[in-house]
Amino acid sequence: MNQTISGENEETLYSGKSGKKAGGKVLLILFFAVFVLGFGAAGVLMLHSTYIKGKACSAETDGIVIDYNRNYKHMYTPIVEYQVGDQMFTSGTNTRSNHRPFKKGESVSIYYNPKNPDEFYLKGYDLKVTYSLGVIFVVFSMGVLTVSVLFAVISRTKMDKERKERILANIFLSAAVLIILTAFLCLAGPGITICILIFMVLFALYGRHQNRRRQ
Repeated sequence: MNQTISGENEETLYSGKSGKKAGGKVLLILFFAVFVLGFGAAGVLMLHSTYIKGKACSAETDGIVIDYNRNYKHMYTPIVEYQVGDQMFTSGTNTRSNHRPFKKGESVSIYYNPKNPDEFYLKGYDLKVTYSLGVIFVVFSMGVLTVSVLFAVISRTKMDKERKERILANIFLSAAVLIILTAFLCLAGPGITICILIFMVLFALYGRHQNRRRQ
């Protein structure tokens, strides 16, 4: 009788530990899913707002950068002055930067909303920054999600441990390279991105050559 009770207690204790472990995994997966989906949703919203603003601001005029608003410690917002009809407008852009992209007194092209001239963006600046960040967020989210799914699938397959680790490492490296190149493409342009890609390829070839020499 005592042995039966003891066995039941042991089984209950084991089930409790398993339940806690499973619950911890579920919470971790939920947190990770919210994190990844949050990045993706933020990127989609940025891209959507860029499209809506670009479509609404269809009229063009010239403006002048007259000053900068300093936000936080090292973030700057250009203040521009432009004319629509007989009315002058002075306003700051919605984009902050850690440097001053324009000189004071510099002439800039402005696109504004004909129905609401207060709504505007600087050509080649505001929407470009927002669009670039949106693309980076979406690519990062999709990259992390894809890598996570591949990790989960490959980890459960019956495969040689060394080969499995090599495949997982290559997947992780490929995703990291994709995210880095996307960030450079959006923020620095195709020229610098190509240079970075060439550097990565040469570095990889050099590393492979060194490994062969050691073997």
